[in-house]
Amino acid sequence: MADRAFKASTGSRLLRQWLPCAAVCGIGMLIGLLLFPSAGRDDTHITCWSAYSLAHSGEMVNYNGERVEQSSSLLQVLLLALLTLVTGLDTVSLSRAVSVLFGIGSVIAVFVLVKRSAEPTASLSAAIFTALSVYFLYWSFGGLETTMVCFTGICVIISVADYLGDHTVNSPLIPSFAILMLLLTRPEAPMLLEGMLACTLILIRLKAEFSKKAMATRKAFTAKLLVLMGICAALTCAIIVFRLWYFEAVFPQPVRAKCASLSLSTIQNGFTYLSISLFGNNQAMSALVFITIAAVFVIILTELASKELNLYKLLSVVYCAAYLAFTILSGGDWMEGGRFLVFFLPVAMTFIPLALICLTAHTLPMVLTTIVIACLQTATIFEFACYSSTSMPLWATPLGKHNVSHLSWFERHN
Repeated sequence: MADRAFKASTGSRLLRQWLPCAAVCGIGMLIGLLLFPSAGRDDTHITCWSAYSLAHSGEMVNYNGERVEQSSSLLQVLLLALLTLVTGLDTVSLSRAVSVLFGIGSVIAVFVLVKRSAEPTASLSAAIFTALSVYFLYWSFGGLETTMVCFTGICVIISVADYLGDHTVNSPLIPSFAILMLLLTRPEAPMLLEGMLACTLILIRLKAEFSKKAMATRKAFTAKLLVLMGICAALTCAIIVFRLWYFEAVFPQPVRAKCASLSLSTIQNGFTYLSISLFGNNQAMSALVFITIAAVFVIILTELASKELNLYKLLSVVYCAAYLAFTILSGGDWMEGGRFLVFFLPVAMTFIPLALICLTAHTLPMVLTTIVIACLQTATIFEFACYSSTSMPLWATPLGKHNVSHLSWFERHN
């Protein structure tokens, strides 16, 4: 009887913890379905063709039948090919469904990340901010690898922080798997991950100078980070060897075609991309950006003053800084909706509630701040839907003037 009561209370507690997060995911995706049911550009078809050819012919080839890696995301190609083979469904429709599912997974991962940061009261607010982020919501229905990068990036942060901080977990297996998934998702991931791990190592060693307890564990942190850096390098080499063997190229074709060499002009384009994406749309978006920047400074100052490091916060800040640097150095992206920013946007959304927890332990400021920011985000969603989205709202009449019955539902609504 006591065992049954314990199981019932545990189930009730888990339901209370996860039901709000599930509701947030549902509301966010419902808004996205209504306003952005088929977002993004036809670049989705580049990946879909590679997946389609792999599923039906066993080869990743282009339209000419040549082994050309025309997709930027090897993981997305492999996943879509598997789903196409197993389900027999249309590859284009599967790409949209996978994008939405990884969007939902990203909101849940943000919820878990903030709870692991020892700040459970802020986790729901972080999930709300992510689910209502207009760029994130838009690209959740874009069919590209964008939300896949979000999810795998957050998984890397959580698993690496768990491995570093939990002395009962000595196996690097889980963080290594998360690193492999991110390496397969985007071509810039090897440089980003190695830089992220190296920067974390430097910051931990610097911080250790101020704390006797940190100095006692500094060697353990250093050893584990060096192990992860070695694993990341080995996995990167394995992927490069495969690409050279199969495609006879180190990088995917879009990287070789679009990426210019590093120059002052490229960096200027990167800053222009940031300016347009963050400040060029409306005042609500600008207000959200300034709030997020202020939150980052609060977290950094709090961590500097603290005697012990919060590894989840540290890795989150370093991850965002790494992807922000990539966005600038690559010159940005030509697509609408801040697509490159979405790679780290869910992680950036965690800074606002985490900073507020650093300032006050009371619940009321968190509730009021959540309401205000949610209202600002709602304004940006409708602004973007009216003037920048490539998708027709769910209630709009789809393309029907010509014979397009052979096109998928998603194609007719873009």
